[in-house]
Amino acid sequence: MAYTAGSPEFRRLLVDELAPGWDAVVVDHVQSGWAMKELAKRLGPSTPVVHVSHNDERTVRRNVASGTATNIASRLVLELDARKVGALEERVLRRSDLVTTITDDDARAFGARRVGLRTSVLSPGYDGTRLQAREITAEVPRRA
Repeated sequence: MAYTAGSPEFRRLLVDELAPGWDAVVVDHVQSGWAMKELAKRLGPSTPVVHVSHNDERTVRRNVASGTATNIASRLVLELDARKVGALEERVLRRSDLVTTITDDDARAFGARRVGLRTSVLSPGYDGTRLQAREITAEVPRRA
């Protein structure tokens, strides 16, 4: 998980996109945590970074490792994965100015791991108009 999204092509595209400079950067999911090194090199310290978390992955992965692997080799691999993902998540939390979470429990867990971290709970859901089809073109604004 820690390295699956950080292909050389993604890295090149990120560097290209960061060239013009940004008012803020949103990092969606801990799998994008590989980008933190590039962000550190290319963004000023005052550029806010928002991390959109999907889980407290360190805790989830530890629970998976301790509760589902009956084979010792599998369990060791899962524990190594939990450590790697946990370390990646820590790097993301250290650089993030705001972290969105899906649950209050995740917000509390992240807040305990980094004192002063701002979190906002955004439970999934959508109650707006649903379109039959939508095409994202160059005319669609790139802002949230």
